[in-house]
Amino acid sequence: WSTVTEDSLIVGVEVTGSLKATDSISVGPPNVESTWEFKVAALAPEGEVAKVGDMLVVFDSGDLEEQRVKRMNERESAQVALEKQQVEIRLANQDATLRLVEAEASVRKANLAAEQSEDLTGSLAIAKAKLTLAAAVETVEHLRAQQKRKRANNQGALSTLKSQVALATRQVEQLDKEIASMTVVADREGTVIYGENWGGKTKVGDTLWRLGTAVEVATLDSMMAEGVVDEADSAKLALGQTIRLRLESQPDQEITGILTEISKTLQQKSDTVPTKVVSVKLSIESSDDLKLRPGMRFRGDVETERLEAAAVIPLASVFPSATGPVAFVKTPDGIERRKLVLGLRGKRGIEVREGLAPGDKVSRVNLARQGATP
Repeated sequence: WSTVTEDSLIVGVEVTGSLKATDSISVGPPNVESTWEFKVAALAPEGEVAKVGDMLVVFDSGDLEEQRVKRMNERESAQVALEKQQVEIRLANQDATLRLVEAEASVRKANLAAEQSEDLTGSLAIAKAKLTLAAAVETVEHLRAQQKRKRANNQGALSTLKSQVALATRQVEQLDKEIASMTVVADREGTVIYGENWGGKTKVGDTLWRLGTAVEVATLDSMMAEGVVDEADSAKLALGQTIRLRLESQPDQEITGILTEISKTLQQKSDTVPTKVVSVKLSIESSDDLKLRPGMRFRGDVETERLEAAAVIPLASVFPSATGPVAFVKTPDGIERRKLVLGLRGKRGIEVREGLAPGDKVSRVNLARQGATP
């Protein structure tokens, strides 16, 4: 048997989620060009107090290491080709210079012959000397023009090889920085809390997207709550509503707070549960009796309606009938079946607007077969 009570009836919608520190920073993968997935290779112990410079998370850098080896090989090949080209150009320049010197010497010799007196050498010899001089001058001009063209071509070839060496060097240096960035260290002091992703809390071996959260570094002085409410109940939410939560790890303790933020967009509850939900943020009251930590899971209610001084009975004492809901009441004359007019329904009971009064004794068992009178 149960007693009809005059009590406050609270109507709410269920909210589930986890606690978060109000002062925390999220730590995720580094900004590495053209890389979107990062595999977690190591994590700092959860709950450890990290100091500035302490390792928080290490991401696998195997792919970057392979790229670095490839770029180093490219740099080495380009450097070898550059040095070889420089040697070949130096030898070719020496040969060209020697031929030009010889040609210039021929010009001087021919010029001396062409300047001889006809009386001494004869006009035929002078004419021949002048032809030789003209040919020698033409050879010098040709060699100088050829040397100039080769110098320009060689400069272009050297510039290309130097650019290849410089590019490969920059790429190696960039990869060195990216490899170093795969070890993420703390830039502030705080408690290490593993991040929540699609697969649950972050663990070694997980693959995170670039915007994922590996860990959080938090101070534990002040806490808040983040949760989700089913899409079907989201229209009942309003900022400032009271919330009552119970932690999964400490279900006998109730935490109260206020609804402070309601998301305007829907999201999938998880990668395995396609239900659409609305995310919410809640401020909660601190308590010296509870050791609250980020990541603690909770289940609770957002109070969407509250009725004071209502006649309330347990849901177990209400039974269906052909004429509507009924209850079986203990009276001095025996058991009486009464038709009920019901109102709001809460988790702890249901409002009775007509048919019962506070203090009435009602059965938790359907007594219809025992001859209860209407």
